[in-house]
Amino acid sequence: MAREARQAAESRLLTTWWNSPYISPMKNTTLILGFLLLSALTAHAQNSFPYAFTKASWNATFVGIAAQSAAFAIPDPVLSHESIDNLNATQVNWFDRAATRNYSLSYAKRSDQTLNILMVAPATTSAALLRTHSFNNTLTYAGMYLETFVITNGTKDLIKDLFGRTRPVFYNSNLSLSDRYDLADMGDGRTSFYSGHTAVAFSSAVFLASTHDELYDAPMRSAALWTVSLGLAGYTAYARYEAGKHFPTDILAGAIIGSALGYGIPKLHMVRHSGWSFSTHPQGLSLNYDLTCRFLM
Repeated sequence: MAREARQAAESRLLTTWWNSPYISPMKNTTLILGFLLLSALTAHAQNSFPYAFTKASWNATFVGIAAQSAAFAIPDPVLSHESIDNLNATQVNWFDRAATRNYSLSYAKRSDQTLNILMVAPATTSAALLRTHSFNNTLTYAGMYLETFVITNGTKDLIKDLFGRTRPVFYNSNLSLSDRYDLADMGDGRTSFYSGHTAVAFSSAVFLASTHDELYDAPMRSAALWTVSLGLAGYTAYARYEAGKHFPTDILAGAIIGSALGYGIPKLHMVRHSGWSFSTHPQGLSLNYDLTCRFLM
């Protein structure tokens, strides 16, 4: 009897721990990354590795580092208490105005969780590449993602500092002035444009899915990967809106810029081998010529 009671207590404790707010994000992340890793490991790899570092990719990396360095050099815009006193939602354009009524700490935490999932998701492809390609190719893939992140992050930090747009939460009249003062004193009050969470989420999602298409011949898994990754990125963007962190225009700009970088940076690394190929088949012989496709600048 005592043994059964002890087992029941241990079971309740385990259930409470597994469903706690600290373990839940870890659980979700583990399940999604496990799915991605399983998909990559079981997919059929292409014969050749299509990526290499090129002059264009190095130039892009230099631009990203320069943007990040400039962002560090520029003082962060400060939102003063006097500025908050003069804020009014009617000053915001009609398209963005609804965001001034939003504020949610829970949505802010959720946006962090989904962003973290997307940021580490490309590591699953890197792990899978160790099985199908050389270690150098795995390093190239990891370097491509690091390059994409540096450029995305550096660009958004610089633009945030240059625009200095006030976050929508500071227009929210449902929050007391003292609460808004406290939020402003924490810093980051004038970094609304554009949404960094959204930009990094979409760049990671598009990078992951688009490079998977080049590396693996698995249409069904590719469709699932695009759906899951873009779904997580979209939810990240929505959570930033509900949290009162960004206006819709901030989010749209972040999604467009992030997607463009997530798709474009790997393309700068594309190297397709070309030349004549000779093959035989039951119907006879064939001679083909593939055009060179090198993204070099």
